[in-house]
Amino acid sequence: MNNKFFESMKQALLLNECDGDQELAYKFSDADGVRTGRSGYSFGVSQFDIENNTDAVVFLIDNGFKAKDIKRLFVQDGNIDDLNYKLDSLFERVDYADNKHIQESIDHCNIYKDISFTTLAMIVDYHNQLRFDMGGKLYTFLGDKLDRGFKITPELIRDFKFNETAWGKKRPDDVQRRYDNVIKVFKGE
Repeated sequence: MNNKFFESMKQALLLNECDGDQELAYKFSDADGVRTGRSGYSFGVSQFDIENNTDAVVFLIDNGFKAKDIKRLFVQDGNIDDLNYKLDSLFERVDYADNKHIQESIDHCNIYKDISFTTLAMIVDYHNQLRFDMGGKLYTFLGDKLDRGFKITPELIRDFKFNETAWGKKRPDDVQRRYDNVIKVFKGE
């Protein structure tokens, strides 16, 4: 995959995960916005979720976060300004982890022939948010569509998210926002 696609994909994820604000990548944020603990604090352009992504916790430990720091992030209670300061000081390492994750996501999702960059970007965005697993719901859905002669399009993936995911039913506005961002970044590609 070419570098232009990588940079565009990173820009789409920055829009979708951090509202286009690179500085938010270096602060812990709460993905569901209500501190339920289900999604946990996240960081990076890719929004590495410490509740559901053990690699995110390993990254923090490898970079000097103590067990008590991790516990504070899991509990989601109290002021974490000191932990945000610590994370911000690691911006180069966060960028490196993001770049690695984005490239691995592109490689993981790039399994279909004859799809546009925009369509691949929609699959990568889906993977970053919900996981695109071989044998999973989207993988099976797309395979069925291909077997029946359909073309895989960004709209097909958006509509799948609307109709077949809990998030799409709960937050169709977010599904549309993410789709719009991908279309904007990849227009003409």
